[in-house]
Amino acid sequence: MAAEDVGAGIRPLRVLSVQSHVVTGYVGLRAGTFPLQLLGVEVDALPTVLFSNHGAYPTVRGPRLGRDEVAALVAALDANGLLRGRRYSHILTGTYSCSLNPVIYA
Repeated sequence: MAAEDVGAGIRPLRVLSVQSHVVTGYVGLRAGTFPLQLLGVEVDALPTVLFSNHGAYPTVRGPRLGRDEVAALVAALDANGLLRGRRYSHILTGTYSCSLNPVIYA
């Protein structure tokens, strides 16, 4: 497992990845999650959109998750105790609406 020296000891690298998700293709979460996991990094993937494919195709379908939907995902993680004690060493973001800032960085 990848780790970083934080002075008082070694802790595993843990990334909160806030990006788009596509069914096919390699952009956003599909491009970033697996390579980090291969390096031993723990990755928590939080999607901001759920698209069929990336935007270079003539047709793209799927919902954009708004502030309320992303907040609901974060709240459920917190309610299940999955955020407490998880200190993220890094936050990796793609393109997302500025309205998500209070949800992601709170």
